[in-house]
Amino acid sequence: WKIITGFVLVRFFMFDVIWNVTRGVAWNYYGTTKLYDRIMTKLGGFGWFLKIICGIVGTCFLLGID
Repeated sequence: WKIITGFVLVRFFMFDVIWNVTRGVAWNYYGTTKLYDRIMTKLGGFGWFLKIICGIVGTCFLLGID
Protein backbone atom coordinates (compact mmCIF):
# COMPACT_ATOMS: atom_id res chain seq x y z
CA TRP A 1 0.00 0.00 0.00
CA LYS A 2 2.94 2.34 0.57
CA ILE A 3 4.13 2.07 -3.02
CA ILE A 4 0.71 2.88 -4.47
CA THR A 5 0.17 5.74 -2.01
CA GLY A 6 3.67 7.06 -2.66
CA PHE A 7 3.10 7.02 -6.41
CA VAL A 8 -0.19 8.89 -6.09
CA LEU A 9 1.30 11.53 -3.78
CA VAL A 10 4.38 12.12 -5.94
CA ARG A 11 2.20 12.32 -9.04
CA PHE A 12 -0.04 14.91 -7.34
CA PHE A 13 3.09 16.89 -6.45
CA MET A 14 4.74 16.84 -9.88
CA PHE A 15 2.00 16.59 -12.51
CA ASP A 16 0.82 20.22 -12.74
CA VAL A 17 4.33 21.65 -12.89
CA ILE A 18 5.49 19.22 -15.58
CA TRP A 19 2.28 19.68 -17.58
CA ASN A 20 2.58 23.48 -17.49
CA VAL A 21 6.25 23.49 -18.49
CA THR A 22 5.64 21.19 -21.46
CA ARG A 23 2.69 23.35 -22.56
CA GLY A 24 4.84 26.47 -22.43
CA VAL A 25 2.91 28.35 -19.76
CA ALA A 26 4.12 29.50 -16.34
CA TRP A 27 5.09 26.58 -14.09
CA ASN A 28 2.58 27.64 -11.40
CA TYR A 29 -0.36 28.35 -13.74
CA TYR A 30 -3.87 27.19 -12.81
CA GLY A 31 -6.78 27.49 -15.20
CA THR A 32 -10.22 28.89 -14.47
CA THR A 33 -12.64 26.24 -15.76
CA LYS A 34 -12.05 22.97 -13.93
CA LEU A 35 -13.06 22.49 -10.30
CA TYR A 36 -9.55 21.40 -9.31
CA ASP A 37 -8.02 24.55 -10.79
CA ARG A 38 -10.53 26.81 -9.03
CA ILE A 39 -9.94 25.10 -5.68
CA MET A 40 -6.14 25.32 -6.01
CA THR A 41 -6.40 28.98 -6.99
CA LYS A 42 -8.46 29.72 -3.87
CA LEU A 43 -6.02 27.81 -1.66
CA GLY A 44 -3.10 29.86 -2.98
CA GLY A 45 0.08 29.32 -0.96
CA PHE A 46 -1.50 26.62 1.21
CA GLY A 47 -2.17 24.57 -1.93
CA TRP A 48 1.53 24.65 -2.82
CA PHE A 49 2.45 23.81 0.78
CA LEU A 50 0.08 20.83 0.60
CA LYS A 51 1.68 19.69 -2.67
CA ILE A 52 5.19 19.92 -1.22
CA ILE A 53 4.20 17.90 1.85
CA CYS A 54 2.59 15.27 -0.41
CA GLY A 55 5.78 15.13 -2.47
CA ILE A 56 7.96 14.63 0.61
CA VAL A 57 5.71 11.96 2.12
CA GLY A 58 5.32 10.18 -1.23
CA THR A 59 9.08 10.15 -1.78
CA CYS A 60 9.66 8.76 1.69
CA PHE A 61 7.11 6.01 1.02
CA LEU A 62 8.73 5.10 -2.30
CA LEU A 63 12.24 5.05 -0.81
CA GLY A 64 11.12 3.00 2.19
CA ILE A 65 12.03 5.64 4.78
CA ASP A 66 10.03 5.24 7.98
